[in-house]
Amino acid sequence: MRNRIRRLVLLLLFSLMSIIGLQIYYAIEVYQQKSMVFNAEVNQAFEKAVDKTNEQRLRKINGFFEQEISDTTQVKLTYEVSEDGPRLVVIDPKTGYKHLSMNAKELPDTLVDNEALIQIAVNENWKLLRNENILYWTQRIGDQLKAQSDSLSISTDSLEQNMKAELLNYGIDEAFSFVKSDSTYRYDPTDQSFKIQMLPVKLDGETLLTAQIDNPQIAILKRLTVVFAFTLIALTLLFYSSFYLYRILKKQRQLSELKDDFIDNVTHELITPTATLQLALETLEKSDPNSASKYISIAKHHADRIATIVDHVLKSSLSQREDEAVPFDKYNVNSLLIDIIQYYEATYGEHLKIVANLDNTLEMYTNKEHLSTALHNVISNAIKYGHPTKPEIHISLEEKHANILINIKDNGGGIPKEHQKLIFEKFHRVPSDTHMVKGLGIGLYHAKRLLQKLNGDISLERSTSSGSHFRIHLNKRSAYEA
Repeated sequence: MRNRIRRLVLLLLFSLMSIIGLQIYYAIEVYQQKSMVFNAEVNQAFEKAVDKTNEQRLRKINGFFEQEISDTTQVKLTYEVSEDGPRLVVIDPKTGYKHLSMNAKELPDTLVDNEALIQIAVNENWKLLRNENILYWTQRIGDQLKAQSDSLSISTDSLEQNMKAELLNYGIDEAFSFVKSDSTYRYDPTDQSFKIQMLPVKLDGETLLTAQIDNPQIAILKRLTVVFAFTLIALTLLFYSSFYLYRILKKQRQLSELKDDFIDNVTHELITPTATLQLALETLEKSDPNSASKYISIAKHHADRIATIVDHVLKSSLSQREDEAVPFDKYNVNSLLIDIIQYYEATYGEHLKIVANLDNTLEMYTNKEHLSTALHNVISNAIKYGHPTKPEIHISLEEKHANILINIKDNGGGIPKEHQKLIFEKFHRVPSDTHMVKGLGIGLYHAKRLLQKLNGDISLERSTSSGSHFRIHLNKRSAYEA
């Protein structure tokens, strides 16, 4: 049985470690996938922020162009209709020199005013600027557009605001910073799987710029909160289930050991009286009638002992029903204890010393048979486990509020600490030297069960190397007095 349980425990541990390994592998895979998604989103946000900020810069340049193209003293706009369609023409008003002629699909075939021509020129120039092209509408305008483009940088404040807004669109609210590329800088984030592209940005000249998330791992882990929460719950339930199963297996092993020990104890308890009874009956058959009474007495004593053992086993394990009605009547607890003490003094003689403090006369409603059996079990147990040569039992009776307390103390070697919580369990006996003291391990269990039927209980108050102290609690009041 022990080897089977050991194998089951090893199999359980192997299964548990395998599941934990799979959960860790799954968590790593999910983390890597989320990292890739996060990386792509940050790159997209950075690219959009750069485009949006650069667009703001280009609009300023195009605004300057609109002012220049609207100055009729410097530029005159007109249109021509050719075989290729309408064409926008830029003319010097002073000399009549035609600076530029370009296809303009927006021009209608009919006459348009100057404002419409200006707007068409502005739109065309905007398209060119967005493609990083500068058109020399006139030499002067072209030179000025180029100078504006070379000198006008983007606003870092605007870039930061745009980046923050784009990140928020992806649900990212982490701190970030911008890093310029120079001869000494190499962008090397801690997480090698997380890299943000470098883009050309108009700062001080053409500059390669990248964004850096301060704590990308924390941002990614935030996205895995639900996954990790469910994983943690699953692992917690798994650990709890495994621990609970281990406890069941351990309890099963203990029950198996108790069963084997109980069978062994019953065998030892029954072999001696059975053999003695058999011997007495055989001797009785061969003896003369004058000495028959002696062997009949021996046979009766051991037959009673066998009957008592069988009765204890049946009542504690098989036939005693939990819902059996218990009749109550009024009894004197002092008289009951005195009768029991006299019985053990007569049985053990001078070998046993009982010190009793029963000054108070206490009466209560109880079941005499159940209470007597419980007291017998506790006192006989104290005698058996008391001092091996000079057992001494102290019994006292006291009243406390609505309770009657019966204290029973012995002078034995005490109960080991690890077994003190188990002594009231069925068939439990202290493992060491269990066969040196006769018993089945059901005395205290049976006593506790009987006392609970009487609305009472029993507890181990203290157990040391100088003896054990048991206390029986009885409720003095009952339904009959209500």
